[in-house]
Amino acid sequence: MLRWILLIGFIIFFNTIVWGQNNNADSIFKNAEYFLIRSNPDNAIPELFKIIETYNSYPDIVDRAHISLAEAYREKQEYEKGIELITGTLKNPQISLRNKAFAWNRLAAIYNESRFTQNTYIDSTIKYSNLCINLSEEEGFLDLLALSQNEMGYVYRTKKEYALSLNYYRSAYANFMLAKLIPNTLNVSYNLAGVYLDLNMPDRALEIIDSAIVLSDENEYPNIYMRLYLRKSDIYEFIHDFNSAFFYQKKARQLQEKFYGDRIQLQINEMSAKYDLQTKEQMLREREHENEIRRQQNRYLIFFSAILIIAIIVILINFSLRRKIRKRKEQIIKNENENLRKSLSFKEKEIEYKTLELSKAASNLISFNEILRNIDTANKKNNSSEIHEIISSNVSFDHNWQTFKLHFEELYPSFFHNLNKKYPSLSDTDIKICAFLLIGMKSIEIANIMIISDASVAKYRNRLRKKIGIEAGADIGEHLKSIA
Repeated sequence: MLRWILLIGFIIFFNTIVWGQNNNADSIFKNAEYFLIRSNPDNAIPELFKIIETYNSYPDIVDRAHISLAEAYREKQEYEKGIELITGTLKNPQISLRNKAFAWNRLAAIYNESRFTQNTYIDSTIKYSNLCINLSEEEGFLDLLALSQNEMGYVYRTKKEYALSLNYYRSAYANFMLAKLIPNTLNVSYNLAGVYLDLNMPDRALEIIDSAIVLSDENEYPNIYMRLYLRKSDIYEFIHDFNSAFFYQKKARQLQEKFYGDRIQLQINEMSAKYDLQTKEQMLREREHENEIRRQQNRYLIFFSAILIIAIIVILINFSLRRKIRKRKEQIIKNENENLRKSLSFKEKEIEYKTLELSKAASNLISFNEILRNIDTANKKNNSSEIHEIISSNVSFDHNWQTFKLHFEELYPSFFHNLNKKYPSLSDTDIKICAFLLIGMKSIEIANIMIISDASVAKYRNRLRKKIGIEAGADIGEHLKSIA
């Protein structure tokens, strides 16, 4: 039983806190809306920022504040800021249905007023207004429904589709009256009278304006009444009642002067108050800065000796550590150099061995071919065809080349690949001669291995110079070493 009582008490306490937070937010919203209705966005913006900063843990309240802030930017004609704020708010997947409808409505209003998207602003206004109208009708958002109907009335008036414009304006007027939103009703009356004037129905336009003027007082909404008087002046001018037109034109200008004069004076007072406040704050900051300097000087005097001692200890420890690290590095470098020396020594011996094996292979090939030739020469006297065939089959350059190539690639594993990549036009014979020249073989030795004449080797060498771009007299073997 006690647990249930505690649970119920906690729920009541939590709801009380939430209700209190929402109530405070609503109070600030009312202040902001008061300024927005009276076309005073500069005073509305700080109120809205106060909500965003104070209630950042309440997403629904922050979303509503962002949309209202976009409306303030619309009144300041900073349309891109307003569109950016609303589109960012609409990306929130948790946005409430009312805030979504509100966002669509204000986005339509910004597009309708800005017209900086020359070809699409009407389409955008209609699109977002219809989205708001459909959702508001489903959820019963009477005020938002009327706002979007008002936007649609303006769009169709611009397109000179007056029947549709009248239909939307009348619906907006009726819904604003039901919602008891007097300033909005006054605003839509101004628009509705304009349509009747476009339709050459001045009597009906005058009737709408007269019925609107009595709904409130011009001191309550001077900016809206200024527009109503201007509209009434237009109607009288249309029917050639110029005295009445002048009267209401003068009345509107008086309200305009008073309205903007009050705003200018208010801004002057605010700027003066801000200047006085900044001056006092600056003096306080300077005094605080002087006091802080004194406190710092005292702290420096108190802790100077301790800091100096600590610094000396740190320097000594650092020096000792550096000396140890230096010795350790020297030992590591010494060990690495020793290992490198051993590795280089081993590599040098390995290269010497492979070079010796390659030389032996080349020498053996040359010796083997010479022996077989000598035997073949001596055998010609006996005229033994069988021995001649055996010798001819063994004096084969292709067989000898494969044996030589096996030893050569152990010493120069990437030579043939690099040579083909750099000089793709070389023939197989050119490549073989390059290999022989790389290891320093003479023309007569190459001739013996390839079983060709010395003159043929000379021709091959000259042709090779042209292919790889080496001048006459230059050492081909030295050039090939850069490829190996």
